[in-house]
Amino acid sequence: MLWFNHQLIQSRERLLALDLPSLAMHMRAQAPRRSEERRQIACGDSSPEGESAGEIARYIADITAQLESMAVSGKLDFLAYLLGMARAESQTIAGGEKG
Repeated sequence: MLWFNHQLIQSRERLLALDLPSLAMHMRAQAPRRSEERRQIACGDSSPEGESAGEIARYIADITAQLESMAVSGKLDFLAYLLGMARAESQTIAGGEKG
């Protein structure tokens, strides 16, 4: 638990240093591709564009990191904590896959 809290604090410090307008612009630019991926998943496709579970987990880690940053900026501490947990779990899954 101590390790996780340390990781969460480090993540929070990195997120506070982010340039949020640039992050928002990046997210808007990625939206069309990501919405297509979500549609494929919702329609029951096993994975968008033939991506592996590890690639999907890395994508989820990226998205949750961005959402965590937004929650931290908005002083939504509990939501930021939950998103941090989801990000950490996604990173664990992504790191455990053998390419």
